[in-house]
Amino acid sequence: MKTIERTIRIMAPFLMATAITIFGLGCFLGLTGLVISGLLWLALCLIRCKREEKTLEKKFGDEYIRYKNMTPRFIPDFERMFNGKKISKLET
Repeated sequence: MKTIERTIRIMAPFLMATAITIFGLGCFLGLTGLVISGLLWLALCLIRCKREEKTLEKKFGDEYIRYKNMTPRFIPDFERMFNGKKISKLET
């Protein structure tokens, strides 16, 4: 059985990083349109991820569902990471 120990994992790291960059740049430059664009990007990413998850559930079945249950979509689970608990790939 493989385990994951003290690692940060999220399903869509690139999408989240892009949203944070757009939003942060808008805040830094004081451009309301860019801030709104960052929030809109995040909303569109959420819609895309939900659609993609349905396809992956059909393709990979229970294996993907277990992965989805233990891996946050956008925000890492720092509590799980820092408590030192080993996370079984079979954990639901």
